[in-house]
Amino acid sequence: MFMVLGSFSPVIWIAIMEPVSKGFHAGDIAPFTIMGSSAFNLLVALGVAIVAVPKGQVRRTKNLWALLFLAAWSLGLFTWIYLSLSVISYGVIEAWEALITLIVFILIICHNIAASALVGKLPKNESAIEEYQSNFQLYKTAIQK
Repeated sequence: MFMVLGSFSPVIWIAIMEPVSKGFHAGDIAPFTIMGSSAFNLLVALGVAIVAVPKGQVRRTKNLWALLFLAAWSLGLFTWIYLSLSVISYGVIEAWEALITLIVFILIICHNIAASALVGKLPKNESAIEEYQSNFQLYKTAIQK
């Protein structure tokens, strides 16, 4: 988490300082820097993830819901940024727009934490049964030798 924040800090500073220096009027650099950087990082991460899997092997994500939630929230957030900068109040960032953007950002973080923590975990009794079966197979293999 902190590594991502550290790598995005120049982009975040551009996104903060440009509107502040222009009296909360949207500039040409900040919104497109964030969108372009996010899109580039997403595509590079997907490319590395695809190339990193050895030929002939298949890898699956353990928590697909977190990725789907992140994709849906990202699409919604990019749409909101477009609407707030180009349609609702062209070129001006109003306080309520900034507040909604901040609230949505916090919701994205909370939603992904919840999805990562809750989705994909087995109930306690199912995980105990699974552990018992794997231990039984190990015991059976050791006895047969």
